[in-house]
Amino acid sequence: MRRLIVNDYGVFIGVKGDRVIVKKGGEKVVEIAAGNISQVLITSRGVTMSSAFLRLMLKHRVDFVILSGFGSPMGRLAIEKVEQYTRISIKRIESFA
Repeated sequence: MRRLIVNDYGVFIGVKGDRVIVKKGGEKVVEIAAGNISQVLITSRGVTMSSAFLRLMLKHRVDFVILSGFGSPMGRLAIEKVEQYTRISIKRIESFA
């Protein structure tokens, strides 16, 4: 599995079928099968992504993290089913208290 690190301004991330396409200035930089990606790290400002890319990452359960300019995590894309399960578990715990 590979880690996709995007660390340059003006990069676009989209999809073509089940493949992730990374472009800079309209030129393809990399193309990789979504199933081969284990993590995406966005470390730069000025990166744009298609909603199809985000959906594909969720479908393949890829860990998606946006880092600040100092390298600390600012946010993470979470899979709704996992969050929903967590909420249900928390409510069950609260009901026993």
